Formats: sequence, structure tokens, C-alpha cells
Amino acid sequence: MSIIAIHSYRGGAGKTNITASLATIVASHGHRVGIVDADLHNPGIYVLFGLNQAHLGYSLNDYLWNNCQITEADYDVTSVLGLQDRCQITETDYDVIAKGKKPTENSFLSLVPASMKQEDISRMLREGYDIRLLEKGFRTLINELNLDFLFVDTHPGLNEEVLVSLTLSDTLVLIMKPDQQDFQATGIMLDLANKLNIQKTLLVMNMMIESLGISRFSHKVKEDYGFSLAAVIPWSEDMMMLGSRGIFSLAFPHHPLTEVLEKLADKIMN
Repeated sequence: MSIIAIHSYRGGAGKTNITASLATIVASHGHRVGIVDADLHNPGIYVLFGLNQAHLGYSLNDYLWNNCQITEADYDVTSVLGLQDRCQITETDYDVIAKGKKPTENSFLSLVPASMKQEDISRMLREGYDIRLLEKGFRTLINELNLDFLFVDTHPGLNEEVLVSLTLSDTLVLIMKPDQQDFQATGIMLDLANKLNIQKTLLVMNMMIESLGISRFSHKVKEDYGFSLAAVIPWSEDMMMLGSRGIFSLAFPHHPLTEVLEKLADKIMN
């Protein structure tokens, strides 16, 4: 069992899209995988799975406010693995997902979404929650769903719930863009990961433009932080055109960007 935190210090780094693709790739290898949307202030990963508020009952928010058990806020989305080469998950596809068909032997994929309701987001910002419930929820999901991997889509930056997620994690996938502010912030996160004794930290450069010089940026990261980049994900017009209407690795299974994500997933699994 392994908990993987997907994090970026700044928003807009592509964290949520990468989380969805990595989780589906790992699940497609026959693993039991869970996803928790812990970005309670800016949720949305469930949109990539073709879900909307009409499809959802309980959310992570409800669990954290003691309105339900964590497993009641968990949704089986395994059937999404059978939707390769589809650039958008449709309402019809959702019906397939809801039936719980499992197109890949031994695979399991589930999602605990955060609420997109404005009143819930406002309440979370205003009142917060008992942070100890987050750890309890992770452990319950792992044990009751018999998960091999639990992916946590964190809130950008650094706050109490991010610290809890990182403390519980075996692997940190830290995403940055080729941007000076990201470089400075990444140093803070790498230092924190070291202090928290996270077993494995994978540093990922996302939205890399080839003309900026991949080797130059890789050298700078190595020189400044003593870390080699685990993956360099190129800027992709196809990703922009998809516009979060689906999961990239499923919509474009043979795309060069997906190949990079598959290699990154291998590093997580191994």
C-alpha cells in the first residue's frame, strides 16, 4: 500500500489533470487505486471523470463534517478505464461508469470528490474541519477498499491539510512549471519533504516548451536542489483543447505526453 500526494506550490501547474491520468494508468496495470480530492477550496477532479453534482451524493466535505462515513463518499469509477480514445466522457458513458463494470482484470478505481457547492466551499473556508479526520479517512479507504495506491490531489501551497497529506504520504509528486516563482517555491517544498522524511520525491516539470531548453532547466534543477527531474511533460495543444473534459491518458493513449506519464507512473509503482 502506498499513499501518493500530488502537489504544486502554486495553482495552475496541471496538478489535477496529472493526478487523474496517473491514477488511471496505475489502475490499468491491475492495481486497486483510490483518489481523494483534498483540494477543498478549489475542487474539480470529478469533472474529469464525467461526474457532476447531479450524480453525487456525499462528498469529502460531508465526511469531514461528520455527516457520513468516508466510504459513503466514495464512488466506483473503474469503468472509465474502458473509455480509451474518447476525448470527452459523456452522459451515456457515465451510465456505464455507474453500473460498475470492470473492463480491466483486477483493476479498481474509486474517487472521493470534494464538494463544488459554493456554500460548502464557503463553509470550509469559514469553519474548517477536524484535521484528524483526514488521516482517519485515508486509513479507512485503504483498509476497507483494500487499496494498493491512494492518490491525494492536494491544495496548492502550504497549509495544515497539505502538511497532513504530506506527512502521511510515502511518495510526493511535486509539480512545477518552467517559471522563476515556481523554482523558488519548489526549493521550499523539497526542503519540507526532506524534513518530513518522505520516502520518495518525484520532481516533475510540466508545460515545458521545447524552445526554453529542456537540458538547461534540468541542469538548473540539479544544480540548485540536487534533484534530477523525474519527468518533463511537454506543453501540449491537445491538452489545452481537451479542456478538462476528460482524462488525457485515456483520451490520447498513444500521445507522447501520455508516454511521459506512463513512465512517471512506473516510477510510482516501482
